[in-house]
Amino acid sequence: MIERRRATRTSPPKQALRAAEEANRAKSAFLSTMTHELRTPLNGVLGAVRLIRDEGLTDAQNEFADTIERSRERLLGVIDNVLDYSRVEAGRIEVARATLYGGTLQRSRWPPAA
Repeated sequence: MIERRRATRTSPPKQALRAAEEANRAKSAFLSTMTHELRTPLNGVLGAVRLIRDEGLTDAQNEFADTIERSRERLLGVIDNVLDYSRVEAGRIEVARATLYGGTLQRSRWPPAA
């Protein structure tokens, strides 16, 4: 009878592993939900900027609208990176090795210009 109880109990390492896996699933679900919740209003901002542009803007106002659109694109890129990272952690996406040439790095600018 004691042996049966021992066999049905989960060992502490297994419990810790299950808890860690559940925490990881919860984190992935949270990140997925948050990225969606952030992306929705950002798309609303883009729609509003496009509607304002249709009304006709001064040169200065067009520059402001350009800044809004660039900022939105960069923020969406960050959101996509966070979502990709959570997918990698969850094992739903594989990271592929790729060749990177130094000339590409020299021509790119980091951090990007505002």
